[in-house]
Amino acid sequence: MKTIKNIDTVVAKVLEIFCISCVIALFVIMIAKVFFRLVPVLSLIPTFSTGWFDEIIEWLFAWLIMTCSTLLCRNNEHFRVDLISTRLKNQNMASLLDTLCYTVALIFYVLLFHYSLLLCHSAVQTTPILGWPKSWFYMCVPVNSALMCIYTVARITIYSKGILAKKQTI
Repeated sequence: MKTIKNIDTVVAKVLEIFCISCVIALFVIMIAKVFFRLVPVLSLIPTFSTGWFDEIIEWLFAWLIMTCSTLLCRNNEHFRVDLISTRLKNQNMASLLDTLCYTVALIFYVLLFHYSLLLCHSAVQTTPILGWPKSWFYMCVPVNSALMCIYTVARITIYSKGILAKKQTI
């Protein structure tokens, strides 16, 4: 169990560093794009184009959003309406409701993983300027949805153990 927690800690730290790196890169690239648009220094170079900025920004945004979603899933910080579960007096019923909600989320993540893999497999286009495969842009969805599946299964296991432990003591 300690090994799993260590792996989880390392994965979470890597995801956090990746998100911070994406934000920093987005900031630098967007500042540079605005600078080069306002100060046409590079217009003196006839072969220079800032179009590649847009492609990298698109890639970074996609990966940032999906990776941050994975971190939110890991930390159980996704938006949720817990009005019913907080008002339930019976803790077993609240845990059962949470388990049901996470099961629905797991089904969504599994479907997202499946269909995003199909999308990545069928993507044959490349970006116009850099020539990167569009599947690199789309790959953020199956990678992160697989991680969200793992974290959701762990959350379901935690709630299920809580239900079972309470039933055994009664």
